[in-house]
Amino acid sequence: MAARLRPSRYFGVLTDGREFYTRALSTRPVYGEKFVEHQGAPYRRWSRSRSKLAAAMSLGLKHFPFRSDTHVLYLGAAQGTTSSHISDIVVDGAVYAVEKSPRAVVKLLDVSRDRENMFPILADANLPENYAFVPNRVDVIYEDVAQRNQIEIFVKNANFFGCDRGLIMLKTKAISARERPRRILREAQRRLGEFGFEVLEALDLRDVKGGHYAVFASR
Repeated sequence: MAARLRPSRYFGVLTDGREFYTRALSTRPVYGEKFVEHQGAPYRRWSRSRSKLAAAMSLGLKHFPFRSDTHVLYLGAAQGTTSSHISDIVVDGAVYAVEKSPRAVVKLLDVSRDRENMFPILADANLPENYAFVPNRVDVIYEDVAQRNQIEIFVKNANFFGCDRGLIMLKTKAISARERPRRILREAQRRLGEFGFEVLEALDLRDVKGGHYAVFASR
């Protein structure tokens, strides 16, 4: 189906005024997403209900650290919903998709079959030394892990790969189900500051994903 799309504020992402779309590297759906045609090329609808990054974009995310040649270390890639859209964007870069669930990695391997820039890695993000074979160039870390030590995992990987910026999908309920999300966010900001990172943006995703913040940090 042909669609009238126009550039969005985000690099490599088009919009019809309501939804976001990325130019598809593969015409096989990853999560049942809708495909449209624009100027003779296939585009995939990016579901904000299935992707926290798309949700953040729909709420006005200011920091979008992806360009065509960006090398992304993706921690917590799950079955490839968001990482496949990032793969569509960084066509001349790479997505190193780290996931500790063997079942999810099987799906990731299938998704990456048509994507030369996507590299699934079965590993625990707590142990970056186990995937030290990732090339030295990591431009951005994207983290989406449901663990109490989310900040420490991010910092550990940033230090190991010499990366100075990243986007964290902070899951407050994974850190504490009792504390208020805002208090957990403040503690996360403090911890990042201890490790030399400045939080440039902390976007509340509660309108789409309750208990989540999109946190962009740099040093």
